[in-house]
Amino acid sequence: METKDFIIGVDMDDILENLLDAWVEWLNEKYNLSVNSNEIDEWETIKFFPSLTPQQVYAPLYDDEFWKTVQPKKGAQEYLKKLTDEGFTIFIVTCSHYASIKAKVENCLLKYFPYLDWRQIITLRYKQMLNLNVLIDDYQNNLIDAPYKGILLDRPYNRFFKEDGVN
Repeated sequence: METKDFIIGVDMDDILENLLDAWVEWLNEKYNLSVNSNEIDEWETIKFFPSLTPQQVYAPLYDDEFWKTVQPKKGAQEYLKKLTDEGFTIFIVTCSHYASIKAKVENCLLKYFPYLDWRQIITLRYKQMLNLNVLIDDYQNNLIDAPYKGILLDRPYNRFFKEDGVN
């Protein structure tokens, strides 16, 4: 198999960029809170902001200015560039809301990963529908009963995951 025939899917949030850190920092500053993103050990982020409404917690994700604050993960730019240069077929696979995808892609993804093209971005909820060889993700449910090999990158909210059903 040639590298161009090997398809790698890479999640965006908390894989290529530090969404959770930026999100928590944004909320802490706006509402004078002191939540530590390293202590968010469950997928449902809202549970860690009990004094806020769901609308307040999720508002930054729909704010174009917020996406200008999100930085790439250390080493992500170089690693993805290396895979691209080696000829692997790369797709960015994200479960993003339509109202935030434009700002997210323009202010974060294409800004820090200029060697990517918008045609390499796939937005969908059920990543198991994709015909990939590998998916790199931080959400364990995207790796269960999938047709691809899964690589789960360590985050506090996925450390208790058991690998049943993961290829």
